[in-house]
Amino acid sequence: MSSTILLEPLPRSDVNDDAKPLVWEQLWQGLYEREFDRIYRLLLHLGVASADAEDVVQKVFLIAWRQLKDDQEVAHPKAWLRGIAL
Repeated sequence: MSSTILLEPLPRSDVNDDAKPLVWEQLWQGLYEREFDRIYRLLLHLGVASADAEDVVQKVFLIAWRQLKDDQEVAHPKAWLRGIAL
């Protein structure tokens, strides 16, 4: 599965308004689970201490979440998250 699909806008006709927050939460959780380790290892490679790297990864995802706007597409989530981390 392409990671591009993960953050594409939700189809307005397929998901009712009440379900959209839950769908977004599930998509976000999937991205978090797949990319946490990748960002963590990048930070370790850059010389960040293990405990600090965990905190930084959390901050990366918090910043990413805040940057998202309704119906915004992120074509390359891996690169987007890496850019935030760097």
